[in-house]
Amino acid sequence: MTSLRNSEHVATADVKLYLPLAMLGKAYCDPKFQDIEWSLRYAQAHETLYEVRSAILTCSQMYKTKDALVHGQQMHTCSNAFIQTVLECITQGMIKYNEIHVVMVGLGRALCKVGLDDVLKELTSAEVGGITAFEDTRSEGSQSVSWIWKLSDGNSMERKGSRK
Repeated sequence: MTSLRNSEHVATADVKLYLPLAMLGKAYCDPKFQDIEWSLRYAQAHETLYEVRSAILTCSQMYKTKDALVHGQQMHTCSNAFIQTVLECITQGMIKYNEIHVVMVGLGRALCKVGLDDVLKELTSAEVGGITAFEDTRSEGSQSVSWIWKLSDGNSMERKGSRK
């Protein structure tokens, strides 16, 4: 793709994508396009939560494997590095999800969508904390399952219609 102002080559990834939410208040945007962006963001949020859950499960399994099989300083150092990498993936996933959630809240207001906080909530470290019994300081009877594990297939708001 070339720029109209000059003949420089511009990478496709560098072209600014104007989604409907970015145009709110600046130009008219057909509500159909806003609905399409809503569906895109909704799918992104569920996919990101899936990635976070997968990383949590991976980290939990890594801790169990480390406890059972790792002996010696070199092996502990190596396994700690792998675990740290997975923990960083969890943190990055949380940041990505929360950015998507903020956009969805703004778009939900524009589209008069209701019930977002019933399905997709802001993701805090409390929801992803306590991956293993070693890390969780609460007693067994007072533990509760985080909402990220109770989430359905991602179509619950779409089925409800979720418009006022």
